[in-house]
Amino acid sequence: MRKFSPFLYFIIFLFLGACNHTPLDIDEEPFVLSDEERWMEYICSPSRMGRKAGTAGCDSVAVYIQHVLEGMNYDVVTQPFMIKDSLDLKNLYVVIKGYSDSLIVIGAHYDGAKNGKRFPAADDNGSGVVSLLSLCKYYSQSDHKPPKTLIAGFWGAEEVTAGAAFNGSKYFVKSFEDIKLIKYYCNLDCFARKGVGTFFYYSHGLQWVGSIMADLFTKVNLEGMEFSVKENDKKSSDYMSFYNAKIPYFGWNDYSNSSFIHSSDDTINNISFEQITAVVDLTTKLIDRL
Repeated sequence: MRKFSPFLYFIIFLFLGACNHTPLDIDEEPFVLSDEERWMEYICSPSRMGRKAGTAGCDSVAVYIQHVLEGMNYDVVTQPFMIKDSLDLKNLYVVIKGYSDSLIVIGAHYDGAKNGKRFPAADDNGSGVVSLLSLCKYYSQSDHKPPKTLIAGFWGAEEVTAGAAFNGSKYFVKSFEDIKLIKYYCNLDCFARKGVGTFFYYSHGLQWVGSIMADLFTKVNLEGMEFSVKENDKKSSDYMSFYNAKIPYFGWNDYSNSSFIHSSDDTINNISFEQITAVVDLTTKLIDRL
């Protein structure tokens, strides 16, 4: 009598088990990540090593952002610049054509503050990058045209201090030829941490924009989220580059402090994607009123 090896019996066991497996119920479909979650997973991956400006991890995120935007059929403008005579950096931006040639620039920095796989920098500023990509996706998939032309800018080296910070946005303002066409700047930086509250801020003189946003809060589902409006009293992000060029600004932030956002606690698990969705929705609605 021919003997069969134990390995063959093992294969038969696996085959019979597969045949007897109960089909997946329709209510038990595998979880599928949204685009926003998938983008955040890549940007904050340990292999990005914190995305500190000038590192391979940060450079790979810039390549990734360009790839995602090109997948939306945008023509991506890359804007190389250098700081400290050694760091080769770049901004990326796309133009979303509106009914008017007047411009609103919407920006988010993509670099992180620290180097190392323990610093995913999800809120600061994965939240801004993902939200800006989501806003670009909205306009690429919709026939809706904004009243003013939009520039969606992804800034390099916001976290690097070389005389002063905000290097990418500062270079954009300095080198952009049609600067007088820019009517407003919208800053997306660090606003999606769970449980601390998100606020919309505006520069002095734009109280009327704050009133519009307060009205929009009543028209968007913000259940379970804490949103508020305030005049800005800080000087801590890329909006300063536009403010110094006398361009009015507004934007989004949360009540996280620097001990959280520049630490290993700033992880995807602490991000509210519902807040990201709400901010994108509110921002596109605000753009229609400006």
